[in-house]
Amino acid sequence: SYWDGVFPVNPVALARAAGASVFVAELGEDTYGMLVGDAAGQNIYVDRDQPPSRRRFTVAHELGHLVCYIDEPLPESMMFVDARSDTGRARPRRSTPTSSPATRSRLPTRPAPALTGA
Repeated sequence: SYWDGVFPVNPVALARAAGASVFVAELGEDTYGMLVGDAAGQNIYVDRDQPPSRRRFTVAHELGHLVCYIDEPLPESMMFVDARSDTGRARPRRSTPTSSPATRSRLPTRPAPALTGA
């Protein structure tokens, strides 16, 4: 069981219980969050410039992608990026954010806090 039955639900704790690492990072102007497969496991990144309620939603959304791969981890070369614009929204991509030097310098910045409350 991943959920302890406590409200409000803490999506960061659920994601970590499901085996993902969760990070707050600078993702740019068009990205709310992403799920990235790498050699160490699955990572959820959430944009640091969003309010706490949006961060909770984004982690929960990425957790939905994670659940699709709960029995077989997301391949290292696969990621889901959830953009603010409709271009490429929630479409799996075959590249990692760490492949770009500019992005590599931004990810991860720090582990995500619990993100409970408003």
